[in-house]
Amino acid sequence: MSIHISDNLKRLRRSLDLTQEELANKLGVSAQAISKWERGDNFPDITLLPAIATFCEVSTEELLGMGVIRSEKRIEDAKKWTREYKQQQSFTGYEPVAKLWEELSREFPHNWEVQYEYALALDLTQLGKTVEEQEQIRRSLIPIFRHILENSADSELRKKVTGDLISTLQSVFEFDEARELLDQTSLVDPWRLQHEIDHALLVTKKYCVDHDFTTPELLKQIDPDKARELLEPFRAATAQFAMFTQTPFWDYIHWAYDFGFINGDEFAELSTRLIPLQELAQLGTPNQKPQWAYVYSRLVQVHIKAGKIEKALDYFEAQIEALLATDRSEIISTRRYNTNEDGSTTIENVEKPLRETEIERLETDPGLAPIRNEPRYKAAIAKLIT
Repeated sequence: MSIHISDNLKRLRRSLDLTQEELANKLGVSAQAISKWERGDNFPDITLLPAIATFCEVSTEELLGMGVIRSEKRIEDAKKWTREYKQQQSFTGYEPVAKLWEELSREFPHNWEVQYEYALALDLTQLGKTVEEQEQIRRSLIPIFRHILENSADSELRKKVTGDLISTLQSVFEFDEARELLDQTSLVDPWRLQHEIDHALLVTKKYCVDHDFTTPELLKQIDPDKARELLEPFRAATAQFAMFTQTPFWDYIHWAYDFGFINGDEFAELSTRLIPLQELAQLGTPNQKPQWAYVYSRLVQVHIKAGKIEKALDYFEAQIEALLATDRSEIISTRRYNTNEDGSTTIENVEKPLRETEIERLETDPGLAPIRNEPRYKAAIAKLIT
């Protein structure tokens, strides 16, 4: 409460065009007392509050900043309710959250944290919507993010909003403004590099869709010079980003394979380089095996694609061993996406034992069909089942 008194008293004194000493004389206190009140080192005796408020021609409540206190509490209560709502694991129906923050955004138009919370809540309402509705929601976020950046001086908030604005612009293919924001970001860190990768990936995807290069076979018909131009951001980012994540490396070789620059054998050989990258990424992690299962699963797929069945089985066995290192008795919650006839998506929360989820995924994965009848595959699966 003293913080609000200090700010209010300083503002009111200046509006009356008084020095600290002049106000002290009016109130019958020392100038040192006024100075301490305004610094927040101390606050007036409760018996003085009515006299100070009367002299400054405000209510005692306004002097104390009770309106600010109530506003702050309302915002904190809204944050708490939002967290509790999300914890209910309701993956659709975020409209009540968005409506609450929309009301608060109108009530506090210059509170940029509230405006940002409104944008985040609005973003969640995309779940369960059609593709067209999702794009419309994303486009409605852009002016909110811009408005915050134009007005907020909070560096941390500005960084978060800038990242969200870049991602949103990229998702609706507004590449020029996204590129401009990226170029204004001087720090070379995982945050900026990830946006660079996303930018390159989406530019490539949009180009291929616009030119009907929608399958690996059609992609190989692309002009080689244009293909190299599109791949250059991946190649350049691979060296910078390798210490943070293997994502750009994977994206680079994936597109290089689809464009016909490397064959299946080269794709499989390059993919094995994910292992040392994963070792670097997991350096110091107490239990690395569960994280390795994902890397092994990717290597299984690329070796199947290259026709190297025995090598694929080697990695499949390693994948199973990594999965066995986890606590497979725990119950996990997963999302099941169902596409409706109108193109919208409903999301169902499904709780299953981890072991059951893993087995079901492996037994239904179409990418594993070429090895599913192999004795080594059946023996490895049997380990997971027992």
